[in-house]
Amino acid sequence: MFKTKKSDIIISGAGTAGLTLGLLLADSGIAITFIEPMKAPTGKALKLPAVNTNIGTRTTAVMNDNLALFDQIGISDALAPYCDELRALQIVDTAKDNDHAVTFEAAELNLERFGLNIPNSILAKTLMQKALKHKNITILFETEIAELTTSANDVNLTLNNGKTLNAKLLVGADGRNSKTRELAGIKAQIKPSGQHALTCILQCEHHHNFTSTELHYKGGPFTLVPLPDHTVSLVWVEKEERATYWMSEDKAEQEAEINALSKSLLGHLTLITEVESVPLTSIQADKLWQGRIVLIAEAAHVLHPMGAQGLNTSLRDVAMLYNEIYEALSCGIDYASPIILKKYADARLKDSSLRNNFSFGLNKCVANDSAALKILRRFGLKTLEKHNLLRHMIMRYGLAPYKAA
Repeated sequence: MFKTKKSDIIISGAGTAGLTLGLLLADSGIAITFIEPMKAPTGKALKLPAVNTNIGTRTTAVMNDNLALFDQIGISDALAPYCDELRALQIVDTAKDNDHAVTFEAAELNLERFGLNIPNSILAKTLMQKALKHKNITILFETEIAELTTSANDVNLTLNNGKTLNAKLLVGADGRNSKTRELAGIKAQIKPSGQHALTCILQCEHHHNFTSTELHYKGGPFTLVPLPDHTVSLVWVEKEERATYWMSEDKAEQEAEINALSKSLLGHLTLITEVESVPLTSIQADKLWQGRIVLIAEAAHVLHPMGAQGLNTSLRDVAMLYNEIYEALSCGIDYASPIILKKYADARLKDSSLRNNFSFGLNKCVANDSAALKILRRFGLKTLEKHNLLRHMIMRYGLAPYKAA
């Protein structure tokens, strides 16, 4: 018989959100055990590559409030060479013959930047490197939950390898197909968008001037986001049928199409990675807490990439849950008690639901060839261009977490 391993907190899923939470908690002296289905990475797999080489095709614009989390766990310096600043966002409406652009600048809010664009693979490797060295963290690779039971005081897990775990709290950070959510009996609303996100890294003829440019087409937004050394990441949202067609093209044809859609705003663009395609679906859990189980990140919500709210919303889950647990410990309170988890769950459910519905609805408005919606979109951009107060309010909403009353 295996001896039950006891921890303070079990986190199911060693992805970006789970590792960030685990490192924050471990730095506070809490014993963390991770359950992770992937194989243990080798030293070679964890080694950071040269800048702009082997960084994958996907990046994430991480806003300033969430960058503070990376400062706190001490990984910002390691990330810095691979990132670039987002000082402005330009939205270009292509619905009519004459394109109309509106630019949102961080300087309008007395900020140097909105955030940083970070390659996903670099962030994941940096977090894993840190976690593997932490004395308060254990990662059980090639494992997943087979069964779980909860009581008033703890949660008990049986893993697929027969081993058993015990802790005061189980955090589900195991992604959109969360086993934790399923075993906790928490339902989720799933809305396919009928779109795919095509992603790649491009070399630019002209410097991006630290501006993320989002062009609106009937298939969805086409967004170029700054990276170092005259490069950008592309998130090109297209309807499923068209995305499948573009993926069947060769590199030269893909590059030609990308240049046509970019309207030469950055001069000629050259592919320096392959193009990858990911289907887009919106998911929202009905609740984020059940007994001594709590959900964060994509186990709780999956947002459309429009507006760059996905990982930012997940990291705001991390920040609030960490703060609630830390404050409870400081006061000698059970950090997995109903009053603590309910406070987290209510606030984060409200915020993530609002952002989920907004990003899904905004995408439907953009990815639509209706004449009436074309007029409405153009009117909306012109209104934002003229009214500073409204423009600033929208920028602040994108940059900040939900504040409970």
